[in-house]
Amino acid sequence: MKVKLKYVLWTAVALVLLYFSFREVKWHDFIAVLQQCRWGFVLLSMVFGALANVIRGLRWRLLILPLDPEVRRGRCVDGFMIARMADYVIPHSCEFIRCGYVTSKRLAYEKAIGTVLLERTWDIFVLLMLIIAVLAMRWNLFSSFFAEEILGKVGGNGFNYWWLVAVLAVVAVLVVAYFRSPRARKVMQGVRDGLVSFTKMKNKGTFLLLTAGLWACFILMTMTIIWSLPGDLGLDLIDGLFIMVVGGIASIVPVPGGFGAFHYLVALALQSIYNIPFETGIIFATLSHESQTLMMLVTGAIAYVYEMLKRPEEKVTVEQVRQDSGRNL
Repeated sequence: MKVKLKYVLWTAVALVLLYFSFREVKWHDFIAVLQQCRWGFVLLSMVFGALANVIRGLRWRLLILPLDPEVRRGRCVDGFMIARMADYVIPHSCEFIRCGYVTSKRLAYEKAIGTVLLERTWDIFVLLMLIIAVLAMRWNLFSSFFAEEILGKVGGNGFNYWWLVAVLAVVAVLVVAYFRSPRARKVMQGVRDGLVSFTKMKNKGTFLLLTAGLWACFILMTMTIIWSLPGDLGLDLIDGLFIMVVGGIASIVPVPGGFGAFHYLVALALQSIYNIPFETGIIFATLSHESQTLMMLVTGAIAYVYEMLKRPEEKVTVEQVRQDSGRNL
């Protein structure tokens, strides 16, 4: 019931954001522009998205190997794709579900969570480095967007930051109380083992190379959608990096599949910084988001069917997902 209530709440938020994003769209012009798009570039963006998923599965396996040397490449890649597909049903459930999928006698669920935390830490580090690089190269242009459109509007609406401090303090107290329990200490031990797996990993160079390839795919996913739009928007690689960063910020909002949040924030950024009409920004966001959504659903379904056919004795079922990871959603 708790999961269902969360899903209903964040689905409602997604619908509200979608309404604000599309309320002023002139649908006749919207469809006319879509008909003029270069769909080959959209397809290429989907290919880069699928490649990014494969790379993430292979990179994750490198972190698991010190804990479970027998884990298969296909299991990690398929588990990630299946979990990403499930993420469109239950927001931010991907990390929990894929950990449950690779859990084995050698690899405890808590240790799998630790490897995911380590993987996400690396990605956050890379994202922060990209944000710093983008701001350094176009400070006057990009800093105004964060100051006026994000922080400015939050502060301008009467938001009292002391409330945020109070909430964080309460959360901190609850977290400390939880981690004093024996079960929590067991979980933290497993997470710690997963986090230190990088120090035991033999192929650190391969890990770094895959990380670079992953973020190259992310950037190319953005640039190909830019190239798919009719005309010339005048956006270069640095602008593509900025748009990718904005899309990453939108993904923090826990709505199903990022619907609404991604569309609104990306279109707002294009309008505020580049004076690109909001409607054009919505077209860009729609092509970018929906093409990747379709890719995720297709590749996730293929991985699901493949794993069921390949391992009939270990069929992936809803009940299995509940047992392995449902308690953590």
